[in-house]
Order: sequence, then C-alpha cells, then structure tokens
Amino acid sequence: MSVERVFGLEYRDELADTRYPFSDSSSLKADTGYDLPKDIFLDAAIYPAGLASPMYLKKISVQIREVILTIGNSSGTVLITGTFDPLGDVGEVPLYDKHGRSAGIIVSDEQRLSVFQSWQSGDHDFGINAEFVASTVIPMPQNHVSGFLLPDGSVVTGDIWLVGENGVAVRQDTDDSIRIDLIGDPLFKRKLCSSTEFFTTPNFVKTINNIPPNSYGDFQLSVNNEIAADTILRIYPEAGGNSIRIELAGQQLGGN
Repeated sequence: MSVERVFGLEYRDELADTRYPFSDSSSLKADTGYDLPKDIFLDAAIYPAGLASPMYLKKISVQIREVILTIGNSSGTVLITGTFDPLGDVGEVPLYDKHGRSAGIIVSDEQRLSVFQSWQSGDHDFGINAEFVASTVIPMPQNHVSGFLLPDGSVVTGDIWLVGENGVAVRQDTDDSIRIDLIGDPLFKRKLCSSTEFFTTPNFVKTINNIPPNSYGDFQLSVNNEIAADTILRIYPEAGGNSIRIELAGQQLGGN
C-alpha cells in the first residue's frame, strides 16, 4: 500500500480547509442562525492591552458596504474591532482597541470575506461559539506605558516627545526608562506676571579659576594664611544674600 504526501504547500493553502484560527470545538454558529464558514479566516494575531485569554469572535455586524468584527474575552472586559468592505479588495483586517491602538490582525482574502454580502443586515452574536486557538493570542503585559489619556478623552500613542519646562527636568535614566524631576523654577512668578522681555535670565557662576562648585552647587570662600592667623582680606555677604563684598582691612601709610 502506497501513501502519497504533498510537501511544500503554501501557508495559506495548507490552512484553507481547516477550522484554524478557531478551535476545533467551536460551532461557529450565530444566534441569528448563520454559520460562519470554517475557512473564512486563514490566520489571526490578537494582542490588545490587558489581554485575558481565551478570546472569542463575539459579534459580526453587517451593514451595506461595511462589516465590523468584534473580538473579546468571555467577560467582555477586553473588546477590539476590525472593519472592512465585503466588496473591496481585502486581504487583511487590522484590529484596534477602543482607543484606536493596534490590537491585532485577521488574515483572509476578498473571495472568502465576500460571503458577508449574503448575510442579513444587523448584529450576529456568537457568544463563545467562535473561540480563537491559543497560538493566535499573544499576551501583552501591562507594566509599561502604552499611551496617554488626554482630558478630552482622546488617547495619544506611538512616538511621543516629552519636554520638561517650568522646573521639570526629563532625562534618560536607563536604556528603557526615563526620569522626571520636579526641581522648581525660581522665576515662575515673574514669568506668570511679566513679559519675558522685561527681564533676563541670570547667569550664575559655574567655575572660579576652572574650579567647579561642590555637589550642592556652592563655592566655599574662606580667608586663611599659613603664616598669619588674621589676614587683612575680608569677605562679607551683602544684604539679601545675593552678593558678597571682598575688601582689605587696614590703613594707608605715609599720609597718601
């Protein structure tokens, strides 16, 4: 008895007649009586933030020239959607979460997806009858920042610039983290009350004879001499503490 085997099939051709990416136990039956063809999808990758496996095709909403796929977990706490035109040239259906962030993709082709032209308009609920296999569900840890929620409810994702102003310093701490320090701004009151052209930013002393300050940013100036305990050099802080006065103590000789 001879056994024939075919090698080298293309990936899509190999999965064309299987129930994948759904589990073998899925009935693929909607509450409206429609049966989802077992070969409707060829592949899937599902990775929404806060993912809780298993994931299901929860609902298919059919309208004229628009089909919406809703995917979520059993409790409905995680929901993502993908939209396509059943009459269009569609090979991949991208999935997004409620904030518009990328959350997965469905792989098919225009011939398979065109079957929804014959479905009745409205919602077709599947409940837990269309479960995705575990290999298509990619866990997404939540110990990272995936976006910023703005006061108006919109979410900013992708490449984001963080700029520190008015006493906020932003710097790279490690290769995969940043550090934000609130150091204050001594001129913030003047900035709020006056135009910037009314004053200039002060220039602080950075070195004295190429000697930098200590770790606190202070220069320690003292009067000392190895020969005389009391020298004629005197250093006094001026009133207000914003300046110092350096003078020589003594009297002029010779009457001049």
